[in-house]
Amino acid sequence: MPSRHERTFFERRRSWSEIKHQLLGYYLVPWSAKVGSTHPCIYVVDPFAGAGYYGRPPDQVEGSPVIAVRRAEAYETAHPGERMEVICVEHNDRHFASLVEAVGGSPAKPLLLHGDFADNVAAISARMGQAPALILLDPIGLTAISPDTCRELLTRRGPTDLFIIVHFAVAFRIGGMLTDRLEPRADLSRALALTEAMDRFFGSHEWRAIARAKERPVDDRSRELVQVYARHALQGRYPYVSAYAVRDHVEGRTKYWIVHASGHPAGFRLVNDALVHVDRDLARRSYPVPQGDYLPGLAPADPVQLRIADVERSVCARVQQLLTERGGSLPFGRIEALLSKEFFGQVKMGDYARLVKALASDRKIARQNQRASAALGRDERITLVAPSQ
Repeated sequence: MPSRHERTFFERRRSWSEIKHQLLGYYLVPWSAKVGSTHPCIYVVDPFAGAGYYGRPPDQVEGSPVIAVRRAEAYETAHPGERMEVICVEHNDRHFASLVEAVGGSPAKPLLLHGDFADNVAAISARMGQAPALILLDPIGLTAISPDTCRELLTRRGPTDLFIIVHFAVAFRIGGMLTDRLEPRADLSRALALTEAMDRFFGSHEWRAIARAKERPVDDRSRELVQVYARHALQGRYPYVSAYAVRDHVEGRTKYWIVHASGHPAGFRLVNDALVHVDRDLARRSYPVPQGDYLPGLAPADPVQLRIADVERSVCARVQQLLTERGGSLPFGRIEALLSKEFFGQVKMGDYARLVKALASDRKIARQNQRASAALGRDERITLVAPSQ
């Protein structure tokens, strides 16, 4: 029997849930253009599809399966003869009926499977073969996406991008049920079962020490848990793993994490740039510009532009700091790689070259190529300029 939480989950969409749907909508367009250029059929898999929509008319909003199917319709219209097949799995009878009503009649002809995800993994994997796939793992609860359940999809040979929605608060809560020796407390009836479930999710016991270290900031520990998941559950198969902390306000507390994993650097670059759009949309909602008639020069500043300028100043300062820490000189590719991890989802990948060029124009750093207009190559060395005496 479904839990009360599962029964009521799609009655309304929480403000922070909108972010994962925005990201999916942004990402599917460049991702499909890139992988579809070399493959006639690509796949989007939503193994925990849900009801399709949140809420009821006229206040209905699209969930992930509807967003994916709409993108598939647009893709197939723009690329005649090519296919983006959306595969949705849903076990709840009522939610499945709603899902069929929402997208069953789409010209994109999504494959809708009624049943448990685990029972359909083998069939889905066989259907996709080695074609490119984007897989969204967003269950209600974490135990449904343990490595044992997902292994065929997580370790498939075809090009694969993963979006995994993770609520690490669960891990921290269970961490509080552990002893100093990181074993489940015998006096708590559910401690053993919950700890073992979390071991299966991470594919390791390594999460236990991190979850129990209450003196450390939650977001720092969450980033470490992402790396534990990448090493063990994903078996190191995806060299480009990144995580975005989702909040309902720029200065709010983290609600959940979107973990993205890809085997190709292009996947990292695409998701970073998609998240920049999402992050700026969040800033607009968090700090709306006051409306009204203002005298010239007295209109309030756009908070989003102020935020962009502040982030870019931080990037420029960090470039100089990195050069100082690394002996005064680094290839641009190495600088970009270090910055893109630190400023993930805040700066578009193409903007790092622009900011480094601006620093060179200000004579704070020196380029190996003296032509100011020349494109920055990844191997071009960037050198810190000593301040004038």
